[in-house]
Amino acid sequence: SMGNLISTNDYDYVIVGGGTAGCALAARLSESPENTVLLIERGSNPFGFGVAAHRIDNLGKHTDLCESDGVLKTFETTPQANAAGRTFALRQANVIGGTSAISDGVWSFGTKDDWDDLGRVNDGWAFARVQPGLERAAAATGVKTDVSHVPVAPVTSEFLAAASKLSNCDAVPAFTPDHPIGYGALAHAEADGVRMSSARAYLEHVRSRPNLTIVTNAFAKKIVFERDQRMDETGIWAPRAAGVQYVDTSLGGSIINAVSSERVKHVHANKEVILCAGAIGNAHLLLLSGVGPQSELNAVGVPVVVHLEGVGRNLGDGVQVPLHVARDPDAADKEVKAADGSPAVARPERKRPVAQAAAVINSGFDPSALLDRPDIALRCSRKLRDEQSEITAGSLPPGLIDRSGFTISVVLLRPRARGSLTLRSPVYDEPPSIDLNLLGSSEDVERLKEGLQRAIETLETPPLRAYHKHTIAPEKPISLEDSKRHTLLTEHICRYSAPVMRPFGTCKMGPMSDHNAVVDARLLVHSTLGLRVADQSILTSANSGFSDAVSLAIAERCYEIILEDHPVTKATQDR
Repeated sequence: SMGNLISTNDYDYVIVGGGTAGCALAARLSESPENTVLLIERGSNPFGFGVAAHRIDNLGKHTDLCESDGVLKTFETTPQANAAGRTFALRQANVIGGTSAISDGVWSFGTKDDWDDLGRVNDGWAFARVQPGLERAAAATGVKTDVSHVPVAPVTSEFLAAASKLSNCDAVPAFTPDHPIGYGALAHAEADGVRMSSARAYLEHVRSRPNLTIVTNAFAKKIVFERDQRMDETGIWAPRAAGVQYVDTSLGGSIINAVSSERVKHVHANKEVILCAGAIGNAHLLLLSGVGPQSELNAVGVPVVVHLEGVGRNLGDGVQVPLHVARDPDAADKEVKAADGSPAVARPERKRPVAQAAAVINSGFDPSALLDRPDIALRCSRKLRDEQSEITAGSLPPGLIDRSGFTISVVLLRPRARGSLTLRSPVYDEPPSIDLNLLGSSEDVERLKEGLQRAIETLETPPLRAYHKHTIAPEKPISLEDSKRHTLLTEHICRYSAPVMRPFGTCKMGPMSDHNAVVDARLLVHSTLGLRVADQSILTSANSGFSDAVSLAIAERCYEIILEDHPVTKATQDR
């Protein structure tokens, strides 16, 4: 049942956030007819979406999406001191399917080390334990990881040929947790060019299940707690998450403190409330509900339910720095080739006939680190990207948007800097204060400098050199022979860096002894009962995949854990 009409306010599981993880978890939990599941999503419904539907389906059009379509919500950061005092507009999904419905669809689970690091202090999260869920997610979305024979565009093809000259960078038919380093085409969650978002892959074909209710235009306002008869593992009485209060926003407008309004709905969770609203949404809702640092909650007048110092802390995001390059007008396009250099097979039925490509490398910044563990990705776009682009995030100088050129983005996969999310107000629709602390670690800057030098190296390497007239950003080319290059590179990073817009970490997983931990290894919020978090907000550090695949892996692992805690006996419904 879609829309805002619900026949009951009583469910076994209430899932807040119909994003990448939320859609998958709703589909999995409703497989058993024993479970009643409510999925509430702040954004809109893409099944019969209207004017923007073709842009959601078409991966090649993801940069056209904007707030006027109703599928994006923008949060502004505080001025970032280490990035020339700039503020950034963090574009977050506001639609069923979440980021998987608006991103470029690149598919990567990260490396085995990413998961093993997470599992080192959190039992049950090492790669071997997560791998079955990774495989289920890949099967659900139909992803084909080996894309070596998929056509890549001119310039992109030359970029790959240049990347082959980089040290310790070999061709890979597929970027996998076992083979994370090299150069090649990137896998996407798509079928014949049509995006396979989490909503389409997991939810669309099962949304008529009688035990699954999906409510859109529902802004979660507060988690409702009640004292429970049971005690948690510490032997102390703990508040139980009994349900959620949300606001029906389908009529538009804003309701401030409208407790008595008919548009404020209350739903009860018999078993659990599960937060899948992303690193910003989850932390914000916990704080509004009285779960967080006591001093912060007191300062804005929110009654404290549980003092948890880590809520909103440990906020991280990847960092990207572009090299914008003016294209030589005399350089004619070569024939389209596959990523492995073989002749491309024409596929006119594809809405997106070419693949994106990358070189994923170890910067060599830390000689003692494992060289088979990547920390930098170089991604080539065959066009200059405008301010709506997920790749360059507004770094293109004004007036040059339509100019002929291409962009190589240097992406930091393992940022060390951490920021924070804090409450500005106890009002639910007042955005929180978001400080990414971008470039707050000198190590991040040094790794990006190494990556930029590799990017410049590829620009100067045939056959890419034939396409390269001069750089637009930086305005003056940086030579690798220049004695001042480190200063120039640092200035370029400070001026043009931007977040990847894949925030993580605000509900960090870890033991109670870690003062920044919010959830335990079972994804249960510390010192509460019946409340879990299941998306990339639980990550302790960045997963180098930086994709929706990571969120799906977390959702699949959460489903396994819930089945252990709440076994079902009835036969599984259609999948």
